[in-house]
Amino acid sequence: KKIRIVAVGKHKFSFINQGLEEYQQRLEPFCRLEWTIIRESRNQQPDRIVREETELLNRSLTGKGSAC
Repeated sequence: KKIRIVAVGKHKFSFINQGLEEYQQRLEPFCRLEWTIIRESRNQQPDRIVREETELLNRSLTGKGSAC
């Protein structure tokens, strides 16, 4: 079984990475995790940020084009 996790932006703190690694290790006997990180929008307007990041997430989930 495979679980795909899609997230926007990279985390900025090392303790988050440690938590994600722990989570992945605990789930390893039951399933495989696949991580997809979508780049954050560089736009300054909130409505455009949402639109751009939604489009990238949809592309990633449907497999159409590159998400990063």
